[in-house]
Amino acid sequence: MTIQKDKVVTMHYHLTNSDDGQVLDSSRGNQPLTYLHGTGSLIPGLERELAGLDVGATKTVQVGAADAYGEYDDEMVQTLPRSEFAGIDHLEVGMRLQAQDQNGKRLRCILRKLKVIK
Repeated sequence: MTIQKDKVVTMHYHLTNSDDGQVLDSSRGNQPLTYLHGTGSLIPGLERELAGLDVGATKTVQVGAADAYGEYDDEMVQTLPRSEFAGIDHLEVGMRLQAQDQNGKRLRCILRKLKVIK
């Protein structure tokens, strides 16, 4: 079977920083990642690289920022109150979150800083 649109894919992954080799995330020792291919649930560059692979294949890929979460843009940084994270019990720096803008476009976000206000 080949990875293609609307196929359920289960895989293990190991994500490293290409600059220094630091491990950023990994499924090793945990449950594999399962997703529906072609629906935008993975970063676009990775989804493109996985398309067409056969069951059991292994592949090393390098995905640039433009094909992942996008280039860093100071204008996209927002400060939000805790109430915007209803339903999330525990927040920590580095968490990856999904949100929607006012037009319903899905946004991928990274929590960069937490500030306690008393």
